[in-house]
Amino acid sequence: NYANTDTSWGLVRRSAPGAVGLDGSVFTGGFWDDNQNLEPYFEADRYGASVRIDWDAGSADVVSISAYNLNDYEQQFTQAGVPTPLVNANADGRDEFFTQEFQLLSDSDGPFTWIAGAFFLNGNSSFRPLRVYGPAIGGFVQISGKVTTTSYAGFAQASYELTADTKLT
Repeated sequence: NYANTDTSWGLVRRSAPGAVGLDGSVFTGGFWDDNQNLEPYFEADRYGASVRIDWDAGSADVVSISAYNLNDYEQQFTQAGVPTPLVNANADGRDEFFTQEFQLLSDSDGPFTWIAGAFFLNGNSSFRPLRVYGPAIGGFVQISGKVTTTSYAGFAQASYELTADTKLT
């Protein structure tokens, strides 16, 4: 799958009509107007794919589910909401995740059913970098960071049908 977002919605900080901003400016615009020193934007490209494979192994079914997601984004916004460039920010980032799940399921029409499996996740999120600048912070600050997540899990469940409406799990 693929999705693209290109918007400025949600990134605008503005004063209430008639309010005096940090730089002494007075906001006189309407509801949809802003009073900023730059044009905010957010753009993201999102890619993803998944594959499911089912295999009848005789007395059990085997299922493999693999998925991959990639999000690349960049944004620019101001934190002050006034015409003077007090605090502005740009951020470029990337999120990348891979998951794998294996399931072993009972292949029975009888009263006893079960499932067992394992799950794996590996993900990375990063700023490349986050840049914050303006006189309110004394110049320019650049922050780079990366978070890596790795997770493993096992699971199992069994059920026995006592009656048509009741199962013991």
